[in-house]
Amino acid sequence: MSFHMELAAAAYKLASEVMQVKKGESVLIYADTASDENVVKATANACAILGAKTTVMWFETNPEVTMDPPEPVIAAMNHADVLIEFCVNYVFYSKAYDDMIKKGRARYICLTGMTAKSMIRSIGKANFPAMLKLGDKLVELTQGADKVRITNPAGTNIVGHNRGRRVFQTGGIAEKPGQYMLAGQAGWNPLEGTINGVIAVDGWEWNVGIVQTPIQITVEKGRIVDIKGGREAKTFAAWLAGFDDPNMYRLAHFTYGFNLGILKLTGVHNDDERLFGSVTFGFGTQGSIIGGPGWRAAAHTDCGILNPSVYLDDVAIELEGKYVHPDLAKLAKELKVPGY
Repeated sequence: MSFHMELAAAAYKLASEVMQVKKGESVLIYADTASDENVVKATANACAILGAKTTVMWFETNPEVTMDPPEPVIAAMNHADVLIEFCVNYVFYSKAYDDMIKKGRARYICLTGMTAKSMIRSIGKANFPAMLKLGDKLVELTQGADKVRITNPAGTNIVGHNRGRRVFQTGGIAEKPGQYMLAGQAGWNPLEGTINGVIAVDGWEWNVGIVQTPIQITVEKGRIVDIKGGREAKTFAAWLAGFDDPNMYRLAHFTYGFNLGILKLTGVHNDDERLFGSVTFGFGTQGSIIGGPGWRAAAHTDCGILNPSVYLDDVAIELEGKYVHPDLAKLAKELKVPGY
């Protein structure tokens, strides 16, 4: 089953509604050899239909994420109005990415590893205005709090203090130059030195995929100090250690997931980060978008927990994966999310 009609509609929605591609603009779509060719072609076709000067560039998949692409791709990145990235080992957070963003020209979106089915469910079926409204409320509530505590049945119990740190939606409509992600996320990082506790990863991790046995990550003052669990924990620990880079152990961000098209784990990174009601934690490079001190590491990874409970200044806004704050619950009901 190719779902080619549904994919075409979703790609057109990405180009026209999300990235706001206009006639005569220069659009660069780039992908590595691990990317879904059907997604790349459908997006290129949509941009061409909109009258953009559309270029597609492929390159060999980098060994790790956050590495620069080949020089010809870097040159093209700096001369485009719109950049759409599909690389599995993404360029996002690389030096080439940072340099391009600083120029202030391009509207960029990272759609790492997106598949045809992923595009259909997370873009094609998404009600962007309603989803962004829910994200705005999560931002407002979290921005207005200092203490954040997150737990889950697998054993997560992590606490941090915001101390005024900016909370923001990572996704949105690309109306002006800057960095955008797929809608359905709101992120930030509490003050790094205040983050302490345990993250029990029972959802997914970038290198491992869907987790079968929880990875117990102990964090002290924003750094990993211990990793316990089964085979997947050993894989995760060995991967981190292999970089011989202390910054790989730094907690870089907290992120809420709330894409209404993603109601169960799929094994696709871009989807699972946005699983409705989940929470993701990032380790390694902290990009400037987070609003923290920012640092570069050898790579970046994300890992997600299921059925979280979120307490803001000790008041619950979510309990075991279901929003209980009245405003959030009302918006989830309007989005017709099952269970509300």
